[in-house]
Amino acid sequence: MLSGRQMIDHSEDVFEFHTDGEELKERFELSFWRISNLEYDVDERARDYFSWAASLITDPKEEFPFKAEELSWADRSRAAGSFGEELGLYMSIWALELSGYPSLSRKRNLSAMASMLETFIQIYNEFEIACADGGSGLPDAPSVRDIIYSYLFDYTEELLSDPEDHKMFGLLLCPDPKVSDPRLRDLLMEHRDDLAYFLGDRLSARIREAAQKLRPDRIGCRSDQQEGAASIPLAKSDGGACDRIESGPVPKEHSINLLNRLRDYLDKYKERI
Repeated sequence: MLSGRQMIDHSEDVFEFHTDGEELKERFELSFWRISNLEYDVDERARDYFSWAASLITDPKEEFPFKAEELSWADRSRAAGSFGEELGLYMSIWALELSGYPSLSRKRNLSAMASMLETFIQIYNEFEIACADGGSGLPDAPSVRDIIYSYLFDYTEELLSDPEDHKMFGLLLCPDPKVSDPRLRDLLMEHRDDLAYFLGDRLSARIREAAQKLRPDRIGCRSDQQEGAASIPLAKSDGGACDRIESGPVPKEHSINLLNRLRDYLDKYKERI
């Protein structure tokens, strides 16, 4: 297997069958080069995290899935110890998503790799800016949350099409992961409802529409509109009612319920994985 660095050095061989064009190749190479040359101008509390992440990207492991100790930054308590509760939650979620990168690398999924690396750089930049501003050294948690939200929204179809390598969507579709390592299972179960922190009507609608487009033979259309709630249509169906979801901000107390509704909707979709 080629390491991440070798993938850059031998790009003509690696990308011959897997690039959709020069623009995609350039996106990946620029992002990879930036990560390979990080100077870690971030708060010391974040250096271990980004060093771990950069090593994961530039030298992907042969083994997969990871052992729990290799996913230690996905442990919410460890991340919270460095970043605080809210920011630690988002950083541990992102660590979980990054854990799928080595498999994407082996599959030469250049599009997914490029989008993941670009998102990683956006998050890193927030830490770099926070350190340069002379403030707390850590970015505001909502700024990191919004970056992850944009990643989920912009690449919904790509993430749904390969949930095994995108752990956030994998846990959405298979919330009871079957893994032999009990420590790894504990980590995955800890994060099983974390998409609820990001879901609102707009992202939920986007996920449902993408699932309908990707698997129209398995995703049906039903009506679960709450009486009196403003709503938007999600998908059209011949002779059937459109599935709907309330528009507007979703109250925090309803976030888990919204996630469960989305899981119910995607129940047939997950048969393909």
